[in-house]
Amino acid sequence: MDYSNLSQPWQEQQIKNQRTPLRRSASYFFGHHPENWEVVVYTQSKSGDKKTKKISIPILLPVLSTIVEEAGVNGVRMQGKRPDSSLLQTRMIQSGWTILDPNRHDYMRLYPAINGGSHFSNKFTKIENLAGRIIKTFDEEMFRDWRCELMVSGAIALPHKAIIQLMLIDQNRSISKREQNQHTPEGAARLQAAYDKYSDIETASNRITKMREKAYVL
Repeated sequence: MDYSNLSQPWQEQQIKNQRTPLRRSASYFFGHHPENWEVVVYTQSKSGDKKTKKISIPILLPVLSTIVEEAGVNGVRMQGKRPDSSLLQTRMIQSGWTILDPNRHDYMRLYPAINGGSHFSNKFTKIENLAGRIIKTFDEEMFRDWRCELMVSGAIALPHKAIIQLMLIDQNRSISKREQNQHTPEGAARLQAAYDKYSDIETASNRITKMREKAYVL
């Protein structure tokens, strides 16, 4: 059984008298710190004169942190029946974080819980009941595309050049470390992967310099 039809966006009221085997959980929101990025290689099909070939496009995507809203933790208080994390969010923003409001960015999904209340998940996770077992499947491609949309819209600022430089320095250290074990097939493969990642970060950085937000239009 697929529970997708029972999930609801954050701002909508739940369907009454319907439950899932999922247990109640705390609400949350996504946040991004300007130092946290990952390189992701997007594969695209390109048609030529005679045949279609695949090209790889490295992009730097924001790593998102899941911030749980739990009363009594990090300044979160109860406001009626819902936790109030406004103080926590203010502190995070002052520390440079970008807060992604689920009302504006449509990523949160609520499921009616078996023990009352709601189970909080996200729209990238498909939840199914297979023979009494709950199976959760995360759609990496959908999550990647959504993060690209955040970058195109300016919801999250482009990575700073200094942060990218630090990423390259860290990756260079990783290369140096792996060079010591390159004499085995496994070590050689890890070293090549480290070189490839360094190159991908450089390529993604150059695309951002030339194209700005358009580098995320895939």
